[in-house]
Amino acid sequence: MKSNNPIKRFLLGGITTCALLGAFEAHALAAVVIHDAFTTGTLEKGLNRQPDTINTLNLTWSSGWQGSGTQIPSLEDGRLRTGFNSWHYLDISNSATLTKPTEITLSADLTVNNIAQNNSGAGVALGFYSATTMASAQQHFNGLILEGEYPANTGRISIWINGTRIDAYTIADFDKAASYNLKYTVNTSTGSITSVYLNGAAITLNWKTQTNAGIFTDANTNYAGIWGRSNNSVDQFGYIDNFKIEGDFVVSQVPEPATVAAFRIGITAFASGID
Repeated sequence: MKSNNPIKRFLLGGITTCALLGAFEAHALAAVVIHDAFTTGTLEKGLNRQPDTINTLNLTWSSGWQGSGTQIPSLEDGRLRTGFNSWHYLDISNSATLTKPTEITLSADLTVNNIAQNNSGAGVALGFYSATTMASAQQHFNGLILEGEYPANTGRISIWINGTRIDAYTIADFDKAASYNLKYTVNTSTGSITSVYLNGAAITLNWKTQTNAGIFTDANTNYAGIWGRSNNSVDQFGYIDNFKIEGDFVVSQVPEPATVAAFRIGITAFASGID
């Protein structure tokens, strides 16, 4: 029976609100929320392994590749061996349990190894996918690429934007066997890259006549991704390690249906005891 007692209605409303707010807990997270050192698990096409060091967002990698045998990606000596055309991504899109921040920072240790450069974006990359229906590493991708040496002892960082490669930075005394830590932050409100670091030192990218504003928007950063791609040989591959995502993500804990039902039963029982 519906109560006409105003005190009872007030108490019930307060109890219900507090209970539901407690059930839907939201926690803002800062610093590193994903860190994968690629030391455990195995790779399979489709949904596969989870980040092995920090996985606060409770995400699972999805992967795709071309080739077979030694041409496909694998975990090797605590690194991701890319194969000649492979792509891997984590779904960080807004959902009932996850809210993206405005600023997102990605970083990883990248090694081009024997991937040769031919001015078409071959190398190892760190960035974002806007969609997941890809048949090649670069499809639906926006981000930075560490390219193979060209000319000798010279490396480059390029940006891949909407299917177009743009020269961005030259690395002198480049060692294709060395690991280079690339780290950068994007602002999904402006869609721009706000800072870039190479081996811990801030660098300035050369955009020539291009601009990156409006590229890294909320819609274009739904999937954080990495890839390796060669345009010359199926026997070429790179390495990726220590992939990290940083940002003030908000993770919400949605209650199980049984929990909500228990709240309702408890509130009803309490109500029956109020005159």
